Amino acid sequence: MKTKEEYKKMIKDVKPIFDFLLPFVRKPLINKVIFSFIASGIAFIGASILPEWYLPIIVAFFNDKLNISIDNSIYAIDVIGLTVGIILTCIGLILLAIKIWDEKNERNFKREKTKNILKIKHSSIENVVDFNSMDSYLTNYNVSELELNQANDMIHKNIESALIKQLELTRDIKPFINNSNFEAVYMGLAHIPLVFLLGYQVSDKFISKFDSVK
Repeated sequence: MKTKEEYKKMIKDVKPIFDFLLPFVRKPLINKVIFSFIASGIAFIGASILPEWYLPIIVAFFNDKLNISIDNSIYAIDVIGLTVGIILTCIGLILLAIKIWDEKNERNFKREKTKNILKIKHSSIENVVDFNSMDSYLTNYNVSELELNQANDMIHKNIESALIKQLELTRDIKPFINNSNFEAVYMGLAHIPLVFLLGYQVSDKFISKFDSVK
């Protein structure tokens, strides 16, 4: 059994290793906690069984082959240190498994949640809207598009005609909005924003969850 002074010396010997490795650990606290549990457990296990682990094997071999009786109690594994090491290592591995499982579920959830999106492009003012500038924000989506350019309507026709075309577009949009696997993004600049009419058309749609990130 190791003495208190030997444990202090063991911790002192291990500390430089921690000081060297800790800067390489990512900043979140949970990573440092997991690393500390596993590293401490391995250190305790190593200190409990090394370097004298081979002595009982050698003593038993000579006792058997030479028919002698050497006391093999000259060495005994530090059971307390070994137990502490195993417990610390198991805790660290359990936390690591939970962290990996949680991150995997979060990635799958985000991937499923943002799988499909409807991009509604609407304009009635020429040479003002650059729809391509927003594409970089939609790289993780499977994008479907609906476009309504009413620049000509506002020049050569009346407002009533423009509203009729918007109404027709909302009918094309509604199947996407009624599909829970789709999200929608409206982009553009128009004299009569489509969102007013669209909001009226889908006002009876039940929203089960509000994403505060958006």
